[in-house]
Amino acid sequence: MTGSALWDAGLALGSHLQKLLPTLGDPESSSSLAAIEIGAGCGAAGLALALRGGDDVEVVLTDNQPEVLALLEANIRRNRLQGCASVQALDWNDAPPLAIRRRRWDLIVCADIVYGLPSFGPLLQLLETLCQGPNARILIACGNRQRGSREDLKFFAELRERNVLEVMEVDEVEGACVGRWGGGVVEVMTLRRRPAAEEDEDAEFEDLMRELDLEEEQQEEEEEEGEKTAPAAEAPSRAGEGQQQQQQQQQQQHNSSVAEATAPNSAAEG
Repeated sequence: MTGSALWDAGLALGSHLQKLLPTLGDPESSSSLAAIEIGAGCGAAGLALALRGGDDVEVVLTDNQPEVLALLEANIRRNRLQGCASVQALDWNDAPPLAIRRRRWDLIVCADIVYGLPSFGPLLQLLETLCQGPNARILIACGNRQRGSREDLKFFAELRERNVLEVMEVDEVEGACVGRWGGGVVEVMTLRRRPAAEEDEDAEFEDLMRELDLEEEQQEEEEEEGEKTAPAAEAPSRAGEGQQQQQQQQQQQHNSSVAEATAPNSAAEG
């Protein structure tokens, strides 16, 4: 099980993140930096970020193996990082849990994640889901066992074909010479969501707002039409009241005339 092993790429990525920390996230936001590590294994990169950032960062370490999740929990306790790091189960083949999906992540980090994968589609879909907003960044570290491999090249070829994420820059970080594949250079690629993809999202949002505006205008027009027809509906009732009053006045005049006509006869009889 590779998830419980310490790999060179994870250590190199952790060291790189500690140097980059002051430049990460939204400079206008006062909130803690929200970071998530995908396929964390023993959590070297995410824990290094939490150690350096302290209360200014909030790191979620994810994996899908129960044994690895237990190891991550133990590593958090050993480093006394319970206040700024936590563990969450995440399977790339399933939709992310709501707690992960609804979060706006500033940073998504991963080391040697494409090694041994049968398909890259679920992983790319996950990265696209998590990387939202103009300041969100993905950092992918490729160690000696992965860098320049057929898997590595195929992964980034598919990433380009999907046309949602793009590589901003590539940094070379000295490896820590850990394990069989240790030593040499570790490539750390920084990705972001394509500005064109953000423009597409903005266009969809604007379309939605236009639809809502049209619905509001239609509702206002219906209310105005209702106000115009309401007096017309009351008119027959008012006309009926006026006709009734006129009939009452005519009856009173008739009664007065009858009384006047019969008054002399009554006096004569008296």
